[in-house]
Amino acid sequence: MNGKYDGAMSDDLFKGLSKEDEELFRQWARDNYNAGGEVSGLWHPVIRDECRRIDEEPMEYPFAIK
Repeated sequence: MNGKYDGAMSDDLFKGLSKEDEELFRQWARDNYNAGGEVSGLWHPVIRDECRRIDEEPMEYPFAIK
């Protein structure tokens, strides 16, 4: 990861997650993070990774330009 997605501390210091917990953390990011928003270095690396993924997704517009 780089810049915006870097942690404030080593990723090794964060709790390891089960597959189920990882899914919950990623869903939390989907529910609470807005594309282009700030990413806290204190968030778990899985959350920061999901924020990066969200930022890399194509933007969806609520209307079509004709």
